[in-house]
Amino acid sequence: MKFYLLIFMAILLCIAMPDDTITSYLPNNGITYIYTTENFVAPECTSIPSGNGYIIKCDSTCSHALLTQLNKNKVLGVSFEIPNCDFDTLTQKLNLQLICSQIVDDIVFVYGYSPRLSKFITVDGEKINIQVAKRGDIVKVGYPLILDSV
Repeated sequence: MKFYLLIFMAILLCIAMPDDTITSYLPNNGITYIYTTENFVAPECTSIPSGNGYIIKCDSTCSHALLTQLNKNKVLGVSFEIPNCDFDTLTQKLNLQLICSQIVDDIVFVYGYSPRLSKFITVDGEKINIQVAKRGDIVKVGYPLILDSV
């Protein structure tokens, strides 16, 4: 009986664990920037040296496969540039809890927390793992933050 209870608990734990693959919640029509300390060369990507690390730029259709190949401990963050993205649909897919927002010039910034993603930073006692910037028709999503210009 204890064995079956243990198996049941293990299955329940696996179901309850968050999906750390942000790409499964985003549309496939944009550009992905992966910030990593690991130099990774792939034919469909461009690796750009940046300080102590690299920025890997690729089409969002290949970003999921690339993120699964990289060592997760060496990925510092990921940004996605998505044209014509509906903000409400994006926040629903991510199950995003809005923490705060601000407008700077013509850019709307939103900071939030998604329980579907395991990594986060703490700002003023709040968990944040998604930053969204919207300028015109372009939406940029950063996990946990946008690490380049908007």
